[in-house]
Amino acid sequence: MSSLRSIYATIKRRVTDAHRRRLFRDWRDERDARRA
Repeated sequence: MSSLRSIYATIKRRVTDAHRRRLFRDWRDERDARRA
């Protein structure tokens, strides 16, 4: 049971990291486009 919870936590962390990275890239692209 604890192993299942750790697997879920790892997947959740990986998904949130990817989501945060995508949000940051979108924000940076928008900022660069506005400045150009």
